[in-house]
Amino acid sequence: MNHAAAPIYEHEIQRIWAEQDFEAKELKTVDGRPIEVFFPGWWNQGRGPDFEASRISVGDDFYFGSVEVHLQTSGWKAHGHDRNPSYNQVILHVVLYHQQNHSAITELKHQAPELELAPHLKPLKPLSQKQSKERLRRIEQFPGRCGVWIREKDPRLLKDLLGHAAEQRMQNKMRQIQQYWQDQKPEELLFQLIFKSLGYTVNAPAFEELARLYPYSSLRNLFRLNPRESKTKILCRWFGASGLLSSISPLKNPDLRRDLLQWSDEWEKLEPKIRLIQPLSGSTRPGNAPERRLVGMYHHLAVTANQGLFKSWLMLLSQVSQREHNKPLRRVILELSQEIFETPNWEVWSLKPSKAKQKTELIGQDRKVIIWANAILPFFLAYARFEKDLQLEMLLYRIFMVLPPEASNRKTRFMERRLWTSSQKDLRLNSFGFRQGMLQVHADFCHNFFQGCAECELLEMLKTRAG
Repeated sequence: MNHAAAPIYEHEIQRIWAEQDFEAKELKTVDGRPIEVFFPGWWNQGRGPDFEASRISVGDDFYFGSVEVHLQTSGWKAHGHDRNPSYNQVILHVVLYHQQNHSAITELKHQAPELELAPHLKPLKPLSQKQSKERLRRIEQFPGRCGVWIREKDPRLLKDLLGHAAEQRMQNKMRQIQQYWQDQKPEELLFQLIFKSLGYTVNAPAFEELARLYPYSSLRNLFRLNPRESKTKILCRWFGASGLLSSISPLKNPDLRRDLLQWSDEWEKLEPKIRLIQPLSGSTRPGNAPERRLVGMYHHLAVTANQGLFKSWLMLLSQVSQREHNKPLRRVILELSQEIFETPNWEVWSLKPSKAKQKTELIGQDRKVIIWANAILPFFLAYARFEKDLQLEMLLYRIFMVLPPEASNRKTRFMERRLWTSSQKDLRLNSFGFRQGMLQVHADFCHNFFQGCAECELLEMLKTRAG
């Protein structure tokens, strides 16, 4: 068919694929292999392939992955997908027109199968680019079959579902910790977990490596020195090993320059000098800078130095249990977190970069929540299981479910749409635990190789639970 009089935009091809608005009989790749589409995938407005979690078969093989859409085959290379690892999981390249001598080669040198849509299009006038985008946005907002069913039956099933999923997610984190429980002292393991949780994703492995290079047992004795000396000796190690001492020259604040010069002099005296395999990366957000996180970690160790890291946190959990009878649990947790991660008023590293006299916490509330969720709670859950302390275990689950929610990400926003949480405001699902429950449901069902939304087992499970 001839579309010369009615140009088709790439968003229209995406809309056609999303709605499967074409003749689907006898679909074949350009090299002749039959294609069957079980689930076209979820439209992705962010970075990466146009559709995610697609489920198709090509020949006798079943695939679960991403689908990328272009007007022509050459769009793949023109957009740099052959050099981008985000496109290594593409299972089908959908184009309006196939071009000879062009193909979809991934960074791993794998050739993705290609489907030419032009021969299968229905004889209708294509939508404009604006109309296509609007249709795609509406599709993106559709709830899943599970969300519709829950809304029509009993919304409390959603809270129950997410609560169980959150419990499963926390137990998964605990099991990972249990693997290392016998290999090292629990306090060193706790130290490593907290250190790793300090780093945003790109720096988490480097922070964990830093905790192994300078174990807690080697640092704790340094807190017997006066505060200025202990701070210099500890931070010269962390900054030196991380490659952060080279940032002296750009600093305008003379107090920060003085600290770094002093730590640099101390680092030069150390033998041997141990360095990270991969230096720490900076952050586009000054508040997340690794320098600030390391100084904040020093103050956390200073606050807990007398009792030790393990005992200090165990005592804090005991305080949570005692105080929760008088105040809301979330408020108790945040108050005690502020105390154990306190930033002293005199700390110059807490100055906001843009405002010389305004101070802020070196480890903010969002990061404290991450430390609780990824380090403290799974670690002490493993400890409670080891000690058979059911009371502590129940407290840890309660804390997990009331922590403030972490910032939304693509997965949680996806799940909020599919589970139709916007229609369940009265359930109060805005907590860290419920967000984690959404991520667990996403991992177990929405991102499962054997399912698409149309055949998802979650709906049958919910119907069984409802009786």
